[in-house]
Amino acid sequence: LPPPPAAPELPPPPSRRRWPVLQQMAKSYLSNLLHFATTSATDVDTAMVVAESIEKVAPFYAAFAAVARSTLRLLLQWWSGQGVESTAPALRVAAFIAIRRMAIVLPRPFIELCMKGVYLTYVRNSKFTSATTASSIRFLANGVVEMWGLEELQKHVEEKRNASGDGGGSSSSGGGGTGTAYRLAFVYIRQLAIHLRTALTLKTVEAQKNVYNWQFLHSLRVWSLVLAAYADDVLLQQLVYPLTQVLIGVLRVAPASKYIPLRLHCVRALNLMARHCSYFINTTPMVLTVLESAEFRTARGDGGGSRSGSGGGDDGDDGAGDGGGIDGRKRRRGGRGGSGVGDGGRG
Repeated sequence: LPPPPAAPELPPPPSRRRWPVLQQMAKSYLSNLLHFATTSATDVDTAMVVAESIEKVAPFYAAFAAVARSTLRLLLQWWSGQGVESTAPALRVAAFIAIRRMAIVLPRPFIELCMKGVYLTYVRNSKFTSATTASSIRFLANGVVEMWGLEELQKHVEEKRNASGDGGGSSSSGGGGTGTAYRLAFVYIRQLAIHLRTALTLKTVEAQKNVYNWQFLHSLRVWSLVLAAYADDVLLQQLVYPLTQVLIGVLRVAPASKYIPLRLHCVRALNLMARHCSYFINTTPMVLTVLESAEFRTARGDGGGSRSGSGGGDDGDDGAGDGGGIDGRKRRRGGRGGSGVGDGGRG
């Protein structure tokens, strides 16, 4: 993404002398641009022109809240890869640049609508994860991280607007970061904590599925990225502890071996926050629990890493060497020649 502008232009407030003459013309142009985008922008090139036009005229949306909200919904659809062509990365980037521009120059509470829309779009599109969708999910996560850092720049624009006597928005409370980013992050992390508490309390399969799924995991991951990216924000850093408790609690829902990849994802998020936020988070017991599990201690045979061995004593010696730490002689005493690696490990 391009660097933020040093001094973004201020939106044309209704108090300007010539604004009543231009207001109807500006509303007609923005409404027709939205109508054209929803009805005629069926190819990438046309949608790119529309997105770039929205980014250029973003300050004029300040006087038309309804048109701005409808335009934001369209841009979120394009940014998520839906609508025109899901395989057009240039259009997705252009749509996010337009969203970012509108969040900066439009008065509050429009930036809150942008932050909510970006995060909820990310959650909806992270339900299914595969090698094909991984890059798209990473792109959306980067957008969430970018959006949560725009509040200081938007606050600077509002201060300039108020200083020039134009009005059009109230400056938020200071203290490092402003209140919207912290408040929204707190609400969404609290929702994750409520789902986790329900899973730990009920201990049912359905409650466990509400926690052990890709949407929940990606939500935890993106908040760890946000807190790690803005380690100098005093307000956001207050959320490091509750997010850490949620990540640790996820490991206790169902400590089964089939959830080892999920445990490693949680450990990775904890290490990310510990590295960037200058907190000590002891993840060693979590990693050792994984390494001491039966899957890591069981020896593997020669046949392409399969669990069932087909050879006799010599194969058992080789398999024990590959398994790392299990004596082949014990395996021969514990099982028959062709009984398999699993019996040898127990022996």
